[in-house]
Amino acid sequence: MILTHSEKSVHHPGGDSVFLHWRPPYIHYPFVDHVLFCPQIFSKTWCGYCKSVKKLFSELNVSYKVIELDEESDGGEIQSTLKEWTGQSIVPNVFIGGKHIGGSDAIMEKHRAGKLVPLLTEAGAIANASAQL
Repeated sequence: MILTHSEKSVHHPGGDSVFLHWRPPYIHYPFVDHVLFCPQIFSKTWCGYCKSVKKLFSELNVSYKVIELDEESDGGEIQSTLKEWTGQSIVPNVFIGGKHIGGSDAIMEKHRAGKLVPLLTEAGAIANASAQL
């Protein structure tokens, strides 16, 4: 499988989005050659669970990257590759610090347990460790 260059949106606290060129690797696990520690949400624009995770990350002032698979010409291939690597076929599919975390349930459970903010802080995605909902 060859994944091509494309523009991806990176969310930064304050609501700004910055576009940058990023080529997902087709050998490295998992899609982290450009921004090793930036949390990545593989999402679909219409998915309510994806929207919930993105909303939570925004409320926590997380700097994160979103790949909207339904807007990518190779989104189906990316989703298939993610399933091979993680065993998870659904979105959202979230990575933090280059590690697969899981989907919406896993993110929300980590947040309820008080484990999400420390994980994001350790990955350098939150400047203020006291961020809470």
